[in-house]
Amino acid sequence: MLNADDPRVDAMADLCRGRVLRFGTTTSADVRAEEIRASWPDRLSFTLVEATQRQRIATQLCGVPWHVSVLAALATAQACGASLDGAAAAAAAGQEHSGRMEPVTLGKVTHIRNDFKSSPESVEQAFVFLEQARAKRKIAVIGHLSDTRSKARKVYRRTAERARRAADLVVMVSRWGHYGLAAETGDDSIHAFDTVRDAHSFLRANAEAGDLVLIVGRGHLERLSVARQAEHLCWLSDCGRTNSCLNCKLRLVAAEPG
Repeated sequence: MLNADDPRVDAMADLCRGRVLRFGTTTSADVRAEEIRASWPDRLSFTLVEATQRQRIATQLCGVPWHVSVLAALATAQACGASLDGAAAAAAAGQEHSGRMEPVTLGKVTHIRNDFKSSPESVEQAFVFLEQARAKRKIAVIGHLSDTRSKARKVYRRTAERARRAADLVVMVSRWGHYGLAAETGDDSIHAFDTVRDAHSFLRANAEAGDLVLIVGRGHLERLSVARQAEHLCWLSDCGRTNSCLNCKLRLVAAEPG
């Protein structure tokens, strides 16, 4: 099973002695996706084409990049003899991984949690999603970004500028987030906070019905969603734990930022 849209992966076919099945958007793919749609509030959908068969695939996933994973799974199902209707039904029932473009509805405000990782590629894809989304107002919340310590000033400033092109309001949340205030935007739409608790207070006071809030970067930013759903007392900035705050036994133990 090879991604035909990636030349390096596609070239692996010459090294394989077994059957090769290519998937992708290119016309050379054996199983390909056409007419891809994913502009929020719409979820990812596309037309699956295999030989003479065409099937509209609808998913619950947010964002165009998911089509690669879905298409790979559908192609594998086809290779294993599954019916196209059955594979389409399975794709429609699939759920996103927590913290990977995960929609969380909080009253009349929706959070899109993309805080599981913070690589430059995943952050850029999230900003593209926000640009294409349809919402009353768009807010980008940016936490800790990967591999930035040696060039934090430049990275956070550029990230804030990039976020501002996609969002109406930008909220930086990290010890280096204040570098984002130097972004050249010509307005005061960028705000910086050292702690998640302060960012939560700001969003609680400023988020409005119909807002779409994209959350990217690390730093236990899921607390921005958790605190709007249930009581949350722990606001430690760096607790050293790697598990999600949603499942942490200390979530309801009072702890101040620090």
